[in-house]
Amino acid sequence: WVHKGEPPFDLWAADIRRFGRPHFDTDWVRTRTVNRGLRLEGFGRSLELPWPSGSFPAQGSAVPRTELDDRIRRVALESGAAAAEGTKAVAVEREGTRVTAVTFATARGPRTVGCERLVVADGVRSPLGRLLGRQWHRDTAYGVAARAYATSPRSDDPWITSLVTSPLIQELRTEGRRVAFRTLDIGSDKVMPYMNRPEEPNPAMGWRAVRVGLDKKGVMRMQLQALIRAHAGRPLTVMFPLVSEMSEFAAAREILLREIEREAHLGHPLPERLEVGAMLETPSLAFAPDGFFRMADFISIGGNDLKQFFFAADRENELVRRRYDTLSLSFVTFIQKIVKRCADAGTHLSFCGEDAGRPIEALAFAGAGLRTLSMRPAAIGPVKDLILRANLDEVAEIIAAAKRKGEDRLRPAIVDYVRSLPPANQDMANQGPGA
Repeated sequence: WVHKGEPPFDLWAADIRRFGRPHFDTDWVRTRTVNRGLRLEGFGRSLELPWPSGSFPAQGSAVPRTELDDRIRRVALESGAAAAEGTKAVAVEREGTRVTAVTFATARGPRTVGCERLVVADGVRSPLGRLLGRQWHRDTAYGVAARAYATSPRSDDPWITSLVTSPLIQELRTEGRRVAFRTLDIGSDKVMPYMNRPEEPNPAMGWRAVRVGLDKKGVMRMQLQALIRAHAGRPLTVMFPLVSEMSEFAAAREILLREIEREAHLGHPLPERLEVGAMLETPSLAFAPDGFFRMADFISIGGNDLKQFFFAADRENELVRRRYDTLSLSFVTFIQKIVKRCADAGTHLSFCGEDAGRPIEALAFAGAGLRTLSMRPAAIGPVKDLILRANLDEVAEIIAAAKRKGEDRLRPAIVDYVRSLPPANQDMANQGPGA
């Protein structure tokens, strides 16, 4: 949008302020679905939260993007704007830091339009945006949104419903299954847009996960209070991420126990049972004192982080992240050490990470002694099929034989073993390290 253009284009677009209230707020928006706020549902409860009043209206609406864009265009034209289609902004003129004109490539050659205001709204990869110095802040990109619109019998509902817990969690609870809740795991590649993130040369090894919680105890306490109250009369399982030493786990666990005591003092109902565990994502924790393994009710190996720290290879760095194989004998031997330490302490152990959902890797982990693997639902079928066809004692012997021979890679022997198994519906044996 260019506001107050000069000849040959009198008005390239309209002043956004003129779209305004006569057309947008009263006439058009009210003909669409009106919503009053959020309805939060979860843990057997429902809470309706109206939109905050003030400078914004007390009601909102939602329409497909194409419909909204068309409405903006029509209001602009009705307000006196002149539309120019099939043109491209290719250059700007400046006075200091202010843009005073934009040059467009048209069918009749370049045309320059003066402006008081310029709005660049063509996406993060905009050529004009880059020309103006716009940068893509990759460290704050958290996900990709995909939009779709479908007819719903609840389209006229004045409240937008948000599930605080997923239907899967509700279903697992109904079946009496155990559900573990990880405390806030932010930092590194998990960035919250509202968080003032410090500049760090290596965020993966910096201020993140339980370290943030221990430094910002108010944040951790709020989350723990919510979990405790939501599990009144039901079992609660809490897991602290990126624990590096016993003292960190002890400190986080103590905060949780103090919150339990506080809730009891306030007369609030408490969880029926409490389990407190840690994610083992740093090699240092595998060498913690025996007291740590006895203190933890369970341990979950965070395979993605553990692997990058074990090999000193940043998993976000394309130059090195595929360089080292999960089925390196050194890494599998390290997993066996963790399995033994947990077994000696009677502590339940599981493995969570991308490799758990890859059949070849999952089979090797099972042969190394792991008995609980966490993976995405789509991976369960292939992994389960291969493990059921295999003999884990034979896989354990393959690992032992590789040690005796002094080999450093397990994959060739595991793949050969899989190829010798009875045929399956789908061949899983041709995977590579990053498959």
